[in-house]
Amino acid sequence: MKFIDSIRYFFERRGFDVSTRLADKMGIRVTNVRLFFIYISFVTVGLSFGIY
Repeated sequence: MKFIDSIRYFFERRGFDVSTRLADKMGIRVTNVRLFFIYISFVTVGLSFGIY
C-alpha cells in the first residue's frame, strides 16, 4: 500500500507543479490557471455532447 501512496503522491505533486510553472511563465496567479483548466474541460465535454 505504501508503494501506491507514493505513486499517487508523486503524480499529485507533479500535477500541481504544472499549473504553478505555467502561471509563473505567464505572470498570472495559479488559481486563474487552474480555473481555466476546469472551465475548458467543461466546455470540451459540453461540445462533445452537443456534437453527439
